[in-house]
Amino acid sequence: LPIICVGIDKLLSGKKSTLYIVSLGLTLITNYYTGFMICIFAVIWFVFRLANRSDFSKEKALLSFRRFAISSLIAGGISAVILVPTVFGMMSGQGRFSAEAFLLDDRFPLIALVEQLTSNSSFTYPLLFVGMPVILLLILFFANPKISHKEKISSGLILAFFVLSVSISFFCALWHAGSLERGAPARFTFVCAFFICYLAMRSLQECKHLRAKTVMAVCFGFAILYLLVLQRELSEIETGLMLIDLVLIALTVWILNSYISKKLQGKHLVGLLLGLNLL
Repeated sequence: LPIICVGIDKLLSGKKSTLYIVSLGLTLITNYYTGFMICIFAVIWFVFRLANRSDFSKEKALLSFRRFAISSLIAGGISAVILVPTVFGMMSGQGRFSAEAFLLDDRFPLIALVEQLTSNSSFTYPLLFVGMPVILLLILFFANPKISHKEKISSGLILAFFVLSVSISFFCALWHAGSLERGAPARFTFVCAFFICYLAMRSLQECKHLRAKTVMAVCFGFAILYLLVLQRELSEIETGLMLIDLVLIALTVWILNSYISKKLQGKHLVGLLLGLNLL
């Protein structure tokens, strides 16, 4: 997935589309199921990156779209030897299209999805856990004055679409090619996690423009919200895991504020946050 996104970025920069074609073609050949989901995300990523380019213009957008469409068709053609018989097999098997998958019903309660972002995540619900430092950086992304309003709005719209995709059957069915889920729910959440990590990275790149008070306020507010949201589930969650999350929030605040106050060098910032996220 990251290689495909790099290939799309190269394509948008006017460079050769070879990396995108080869990586997408190999993805579809290797695993057609997740490959289909990555194709949807590739379109989302292309539009997102195109809309946020500093040299955006109608003429360049049309040229980039044409190159992207042609390159995607070539990648699909490369993998056709695998895809075509697979599609015919799915039409007659368990993966066939089902109108039931497109119902507009709620799949999971919102509080359960919020819990999936914490250490109290469960395999019963969509896997959304990316680590507490990443979630805090995601929130700080929208509080950073250096990041443009256009990038914040486009990122927010994509995140909202992901929430709908996880919560509503109709949108979830789009990712699963109209077939009913079997096994783990919402298997496309790996692209959601990737996009969240990307926004966290963008937040980290521009975190020197944040004020220490902003970091404190945002992270403290998130900690309070975290406790309020989970207070109804205290009988079920592991108290130890909750305390670990709160400690991780405090350590993340300390690390970020140490960097903002120039007590910590940039090369140490990434290493410390990465290690903290892996705990």
